[in-house]
Amino acid sequence: MEAELRQELSSKTDSDITVEGSFLMASRDSAHGRSYEIYRKSDKKLLFKGHFTELLVDGDNIITGSKVSSTDDRAYITIGNLRSSVYYDIYNTDGIKLNSEPYFILPAEIGFGKDGLMPVLDKQGRHYYIDRHAKKTNFDLSSYKVIESFSNGLAVVRGKNEKAGYINTQGKLVIPLMYEQAYYFQGGTAMVSTSDGTYQLITPDNQVVAMFTDTLVSYPGGKDSQEASYIFLRKKDGTAIAYNQKGEVISEKKSDE
Repeated sequence: MEAELRQELSSKTDSDITVEGSFLMASRDSAHGRSYEIYRKSDKKLLFKGHFTELLVDGDNIITGSKVSSTDDRAYITIGNLRSSVYYDIYNTDGIKLNSEPYFILPAEIGFGKDGLMPVLDKQGRHYYIDRHAKKTNFDLSSYKVIESFSNGLAVVRGKNEKAGYINTQGKLVIPLMYEQAYYFQGGTAMVSTSDGTYQLITPDNQVVAMFTDTLVSYPGGKDSQEASYIFLRKKDGTAIAYNQKGEVISEKKSDE
């Protein structure tokens, strides 16, 4: 079926044909930007089409980004002290747009992740989490200035005092708002920093498993990862030391190497 649809589309159009998950996409450049036609692989049904600045397949969802409508290429919408020139919509495998109103800010790593929740910001400046059906959760987020993506069951939130902590997938604050910086939980721990500049690896119950007094310079890894690699520069000699999610040294490189 997939090969037949590829051949059929290729014979009708000069579009680029790509396959992701349950979907097949025909896309090409046009005077209005990138033009897409989205098909369901299983029955070759055209689900929807349009011009999008971004398009991401995330499991059984397609997330599209569209330019804010204006004759001015620099057009944007202002939400509080934020500006966005793109709005986002979410579709399911039937090509149905799930959100009644567009979202204007999505996380840097767009997607729902294994916890099935994604933080969004709407036109009214309200931030909240939605599930894969674009249904808003009933979490009370009124105490938080910033909410971030979930990773392995926990999400960073930042209070109005600028301190960071973590909530679980029921919206409960399980690690207090006490850290200066806080990163994804990966492989059972997360890297955080305290007011005195010390970095710590903590567990989901906020127990410290390792402490670091050097300078964090690199933080590879991503949402829902089971492994982490944190690179610190040792202050006394500039040696780069990489630690894993357990706080174990996995490599060292001297500054003159």
